[in-house]
Amino acid sequence: NENVCSAVGYTLDELLQMDYRAFTSPEMAQKVKAVYNQTFLTGAPGTLVDYEIICRDGTVLFQELSVGLMHDTAGNPIGFRTVSRNITRRKEAERKFQELARLNQTILDTVNVGLILVKDRKYGWMNRAYIDMMGYSYEETINASTSRNYVHLEEYQQIGVEAPAILSKGEVYSREVLCKGKDGRPFWVNLQGKALNPNDLSEGSVWMLMNID
Repeated sequence: NENVCSAVGYTLDELLQMDYRAFTSPEMAQKVKAVYNQTFLTGAPGTLVDYEIICRDGTVLFQELSVGLMHDTAGNPIGFRTVSRNITRRKEAERKFQELARLNQTILDTVNVGLILVKDRKYGWMNRAYIDMMGYSYEETINASTSRNYVHLEEYQQIGVEAPAILSKGEVYSREVLCKGKDGRPFWVNLQGKALNPNDLSEGSVWMLMNID
């Protein structure tokens, strides 16, 4: 229809004379062929997400295709009915989000203070500085209890009583804590934490640890 013509930059007459392989990559053309073949063989509707179309001006559009088999009155297949939805803006938003996520991760991994995400007093995420500080690998740390890095269990329990009242107000909880790493060596850190959502502490909190030894 006219929407397709406008999007790809070709006239209707031009498109009717073109093979579908003319405006996509060879790899994508194989994926398109596979979807249509599967629909023809099974009669079941097919879907292709992230279908790349190369427009007349060289720009690339991303489409989501839904393919169905058409039949005549006798039930014989006579062609395909295809509905496409332009998802280019969504793909661009996803790309920008991924770039921002990589940027944020790079920043978090280059700061020289430990950063952790804690849920139910267990590790949900940590940066490279925290891994280096404690000596445990990411795999050893994720979902482990934060209690193992306290020299004194009483201090861990005390923070469990004090912190929620502060975090639920949207304020920063801060104190100095005697910690220990995998090697058992004790060292002092300045501990600061803030809730992701003060109205629901179950969503977790972010904590910063700075070695002050």
